[in-house]
Amino acid sequence: MKQFILGLSLLTMSSLSVQACDQCSCASSGFMGIVPQFGKHFVGLRYNYQYFQTKHLSSLFDTEEQERSAEHFHTAELFGRYVPHRRVQILASLPYTYRNQASNVSGEFTGSGLGDATIAGMYTLLSTPDTIGKKVRHNLLIGAGLKMPTGASRLEQNNEVLHPNLQPGSGSWDPNINLRYILRVQRWGISSMVNYRLNATNAYGYKFGDRVTGLVGAFYWTTFRNLTFMPQLALSGDYAHADIDNRRRQIKTGGYMLTTRAELQVGYKRFISSVGYGLPVGYNLGGGEVTPKHQVNFSILFLL
Repeated sequence: MKQFILGLSLLTMSSLSVQACDQCSCASSGFMGIVPQFGKHFVGLRYNYQYFQTKHLSSLFDTEEQERSAEHFHTAELFGRYVPHRRVQILASLPYTYRNQASNVSGEFTGSGLGDATIAGMYTLLSTPDTIGKKVRHNLLIGAGLKMPTGASRLEQNNEVLHPNLQPGSGSWDPNINLRYILRVQRWGISSMVNYRLNATNAYGYKFGDRVTGLVGAFYWTTFRNLTFMPQLALSGDYAHADIDNRRRQIKTGGYMLTTRAELQVGYKRFISSVGYGLPVGYNLGGGEVTPKHQVNFSILFLL
């Protein structure tokens, strides 16, 4: 059971991406960073929702009404893991996205469909055996992955191509590297991760800005009868460079966001479920025009 619950510490906490409207760098969320430490295959489903509001200050003239918009980003994702060796994990995910932007001036725009699939490999550099009497345990993993352009990137509405941030896919092959570390002392623990994604230019000359994400959080695990509980608190950060459109830097894209997150994970036999909520505590998105509101996520998986 100790190995089982330790493996949950990064399952949902490292689910992270900055997504907003055309004023910030969005791109597909891609791989959400599931890195359980137990040696089990699994398959699961997860859902993530993010809400933003935008004041389009750069388009305001004396004779015009100020444009305001609300952005809703929904992602449902099939994900899983295969363990060919005790130190090696193969992770894969396939998202379905629904992205909506409603403006008081421009109207409403929606893009939906299968997103960009991701595959990644993780290698365990350090793993302290979970033996009796061992109070302090460490887990250190390094990995790399690739986001593939399986999602549509040229959807149209009213005979016009939707903005790249409303497209289900980015249209590019994007590699990433990541590092994870977990420290546990008896029932308490600290988990951390950092990920860097190098976004490429797609066939239409658009390049989402490179992105770096990070997270550090504390967790506690306990059991009650056949149930295992793990509450956790975390601080996550996301920074994106500005987008490039046919070699022209997009000035109202990119930025950073810091988010506090609260998660609760529950395990029962082969099932693991989680629910989380996040609030921004610091941000500068789209040149200050985009305001992130909140994030909600939940997931369920089955150990094979």
